[in-house]
Amino acid sequence: MCEAIKGIKEDAWNAGNLKGVETGIYDTLTTLVNQGKLSVSDAAETAHLTVPEFIAKTGLKIV
Repeated sequence: MCEAIKGIKEDAWNAGNLKGVETGIYDTLTTLVNQGKLSVSDAAETAHLTVPEFIAKTGLKIV
């Protein structure tokens, strides 16, 4: 039973870690878009998303 719990904890940690990396990538891309150093379409392409998907996932406000 202890090994099962250890496996569950490890899986949860890995999932959280991946989510954190994804969040960091989106934050970096949106910062570059907001600074005018990267277009929204290039940021979306880098994230392997369509522009509407990128905007929805990041909450990017286009001004």
